[in-house]
Amino acid sequence: MRIGRAAPLATAALALAVVSAACASTDESSQGRADPPQSEQATTAPSPALFDATCDADDPVPSGSVASAELVELSGLAAGRSAEGVLWAHNDSGDRPRLFALGLDGSDRGAFEVEGADAVDWEDMAAGPGPDGSPHLFVADVGDNAESRSEVAIYRIPEPSLGSLRTGGPIEGA
Repeated sequence: MRIGRAAPLATAALALAVVSAACASTDESSQGRADPPQSEQATTAPSPALFDATCDADDPVPSGSVASAELVELSGLAAGRSAEGVLWAHNDSGDRPRLFALGLDGSDRGAFEVEGADAVDWEDMAAGPGPDGSPHLFVADVGDNAESRSEVAIYRIPEPSLGSLRTGGPIEGA
């Protein structure tokens, strides 16, 4: 999906509101964690432990280091919805259109090329349901440091299973 220049500001504001709301809570028993809405509690939703770890900013603890030597300028990171404990990441500008799967400890779980996509300046990504409710990854190619882009893009990609990853090769259906 390609969008005009004004949309990235609205998208960024919406993303900030969603992240802020995810960590807000009115129930003291949830210890600062907001449970995902009922419609998001399907088997593809991130585990409550992920929300706890994300929102507990009082005591951050490193869980590892990024192992992939090809992930040199990590710019986007999203918790996968298909497999427990998988983080998806991508490089900033200067790389080809590909995504990396990481373990929560930063271990290299594989990578895939996003066929048909351009990687002008990928800035961020998110995981969520696609139009049919299945897990998807959304990549924002919205970077524009020189303020010269007339178009930006958001790519919607079916989240691959870990068994289908082939480092350096494309994945079917992406």
